[in-house]
Amino acid sequence: MVMILSLMTGLTGREMFSLVVGAVVVFVVCLLIPTLLGLRFIPNNRVGIVEKLRSTPRPLADRRPIALDGQAEVLRGGLYLGYWR
Repeated sequence: MVMILSLMTGLTGREMFSLVVGAVVVFVVCLLIPTLLGLRFIPNNRVGIVEKLRSTPRPLADRRPIALDGQAEVLRGGLYLGYWR
């Protein structure tokens, strides 16, 4: 199989290996870019709520609101950058 491809393309085995490895690296990088940028997609029929992950370790009291005066962030449907997991 490799001989047939090398005859058809004119590439040596080492060049073909480099081409395949390069294609795999580009594919993996294209998959990782949205995650590294914090890209999130929220469908139009859903709502996203931004949670604060790091806070003081005190328990919440019963029947008390978690966020007051616009402290919580609600995201409408769309594409958002900078929201990491």
